[in-house]
Amino acid sequence: MKKLAVFVGLAVLFAAFAMTAMAADVSGTYKQKMETPRGTSELTITLKQDGDKVTGTLVRVFGEKRVEQQVKEGKVSGDQVEFKVETRMGENTVIGTYKAKVTAEGLEGTVAMGEKPPRDFKAAREK
Repeated sequence: MKKLAVFVGLAVLFAAFAMTAMAADVSGTYKQKMETPRGTSELTITLKQDGDKVTGTLVRVFGEKRVEQQVKEGKVSGDQVEFKVETRMGENTVIGTYKAKVTAEGLEGTVAMGEKPPRDFKAAREK
């Protein structure tokens, strides 16, 4: 009987540890709005998580211009998410790499466009 109690206790402890080690759920929609000298820029990131893989879209609206990009190479580990998007600039393709911490409020991290240094970004989770 004691062995069974110890086994059940260890199983419960292991299950609790495994649940805390699981990746954050990043599935959802995140929004960012920025005022720039040329007007308002809005960003909507929609992510879908399947295990540690992440897919989705990133939609950028600036004035009348709307650009939709597919999330590529998305992955999540713990409370960290990383994904890439491709942006066409003339005849060139620039890769944007997003790296963020997932919080109850949203995403907070950096984005690096091509060879440019990363800049901070923060997007609120829609409820």
